[in-house]
Amino acid sequence: MLEIQVEGSSGNSYMTTFVRTGNSLRALCTCPAGEMSTHCKHRLALLAGDLTQARGELPADLAQQLTALLQGTEVERILKVLTDVQAAVAAAQTEVKRHKKALDRVMHQ
Repeated sequence: MLEIQVEGSSGNSYMTTFVRTGNSLRALCTCPAGEMSTHCKHRLALLAGDLTQARGELPADLAQQLTALLQGTEVERILKVLTDVQAAVAAAQTEVKRHKKALDRVMHQ
């Protein structure tokens, strides 16, 4: 089990807790979203290696501990898929902008 205090965007402090049992990883957070079992940016940020919201006494190897908890779990697999999909969305948005600019150029000749 790993507990990490984080600071939310409103300045409130929350506790994130990661519990690994076999190949299963549970990630909990006391923020409003976490309490409702919905998308919680604190858990995702920590699992992605972003420790900027972490507060209090932090172990020097916190990133390594989080990586070790994540490895080989279904959470790791789904986070990888999410990351790939987000990259595809960003690439598609770039293409949309490029084609809109091209359309503007053609229509204003």
